[in-house]
Amino acid sequence: MPLLGLGVWQVPAGHDGRLDVAVEAYSPLGTGRYVDDTTVARIARRTSRTPAQVLLRWGLQHGLVVVAKSTHRDRIHENAQIHDFALSAEDMAELDALDRTGGTDRALETTWW
Repeated sequence: MPLLGLGVWQVPAGHDGRLDVAVEAYSPLGTGRYVDDTTVARIARRTSRTPAQVLLRWGLQHGLVVVAKSTHRDRIHENAQIHDFALSAEDMAELDALDRTGGTDRALETTWW
């Protein structure tokens, strides 16, 4: 199950920043379909954050640029409140374990061409 349109994509193995490339999470909330995931909800309750904030923070802690799209002013403000907390190593591991893609190179759900 790709999580977040970022697919619970991880920064490719061996990436050490030498190329100075910023990887952006396209649709980091998976168009909303993973906001209701039970693991995400449990971590959100534990951290007193929203599921969206947890998912965005997960991407941020993986060194990704995360930009969540919303047309709702309150959600835009809420989604920006991800810089004043950190997910624990345990939280990160739980979220990482949601990856069903095997990594970025196999994260496409369907062939687009």
